[in-house]
Amino acid sequence: MIGYKFYGRNIRPYLADSEKKPYTVLGMTLFSLVVFGTFAIRPSLATISRLSREVKKANEAKTALDQKINNLSQAQVNYQLALKDLKFVEEALPKEPSVPSILETLALAAGRNNTTLNATRFERVENNGLLRALPFTVVIAGNLDGIKNFITELETGVRQMDVGQVKITQGGKDLGQVVAEIEVETHFIEGGAQ
Repeated sequence: MIGYKFYGRNIRPYLADSEKKPYTVLGMTLFSLVVFGTFAIRPSLATISRLSREVKKANEAKTALDQKINNLSQAQVNYQLALKDLKFVEEALPKEPSVPSILETLALAAGRNNTTLNATRFERVENNGLLRALPFTVVIAGNLDGIKNFITELETGVRQMDVGQVKITQGGKDLGQVVAEIEVETHFIEGGAQ
């Protein structure tokens, strides 16, 4: 009953008067729009705006993912093309010292260059982070050209070998025979690339 008395005392006179009635209806309509706009339309507009931003971000993410998929496809093609070259890299820089294969390489190089492999001494492995170094010394005998060709073959072979110091002394029964002590260092990646 309180609401009816309020209406009868405060609002009814404005609706009964023909001059005030249009302004009263307009004012109440605007008041209703403000109330409904605040409680109904504004949250809807905020939701629409938020959803619009999310759709825009989702489209950007989709574009980025499509680009990544294309890049992965290209990387797979590049990997397949480079796979045969990777085998050469693994031969040049193996995952372990491979002392038997080093000895085989030295023996074959000595035979091809008419030199004699007298001794091979391996030193301790040097730790240079991921890359490990295996220093060793080779003592060979032969003529000077054969030793030079032996050293060139070691340096230009598939396996990475760095020739350091070479000590040459006169030796053997033949006057053209010399003995060379060659310090060599080869590298490997212990455990392979992680």
